Amino acid sequence: MDLFKKLGAVMRRRGHDKDIRDSLAHYERFSGNRAGMKQAFSDAGTFRSQVDRLFALADDSDIQPLKKMAETTVMTTLTNRYYRAADYLSDILDDLERVTFLTGESLGEPALSTDLERHERETKLKAISEAWLVPLKVASIEASLSSYTGVIGRSLPYSALEDFERNVARLFAITEESERTLVEGKVRTFVSAWHEGEALRSRYSAPAAALADVVSFLSGESMPEGTEGLRRRRHDQPLRLSTLVPEDRQHYLRASFSYWDGNI
Repeated sequence: MDLFKKLGAVMRRRGHDKDIRDSLAHYERFSGNRAGMKQAFSDAGTFRSQVDRLFALADDSDIQPLKKMAETTVMTTLTNRYYRAADYLSDILDDLERVTFLTGESLGEPALSTDLERHERETKLKAISEAWLVPLKVASIEASLSSYTGVIGRSLPYSALEDFERNVARLFAITEESERTLVEGKVRTFVSAWHEGEALRSRYSAPAAALADVVSFLSGESMPEGTEGLRRRRHDQPLRLSTLVPEDRQHYLRASFSYWDGNI
């Protein structure tokens, strides 16, 4: 970020000072924690730092969606031990700040910035909200993390848990709520298989690396085998999970996860 962008972000934060205070007060009221205190098991800093980062992206037209993001992170992580509010909001912000492939548009949804037209900002915020602000997805991320810590324990560095969290969160964001049970089952099965299987451990240094492969398949960065003949919603679209007709999404999911299956 250059100097002018940094100054612009500071000014936007100052312009939304009341909204920031409201979001922090909401967090402290419902969580019982101080917004400036780093959470246990969190690698994303404090909730306050993430809210500052969130409102640095804001303009006057999208304050309410951004406030809802901050509030929803609190309400859906209250009982979580691992996937806490600061991590959740940090993951959402990562997707706001980069190109995403959630709606099926060929070029994806551009990073949220002051250069975007209002309708582009609205499209980006809607796509992120529908992908991330889903309580059942957050529950599945927490369940996946609990399974990981139960199986892996302290046999890997703490940074490996952080990487696993980032990748499993992106995995659930890319997939739909109706696919949650399939995805969670595949992740939990793989974690156990990696722990018990020498072949998988020789192939992947940590479970997070395997999840990163699947994320790259689902977002269209690379292509799994067994996807011939799958139908896209428009013939001019690239092949990725979000561009497929609903009837073919599970085939693509299973093809992506089958990349692990040879060693499970």
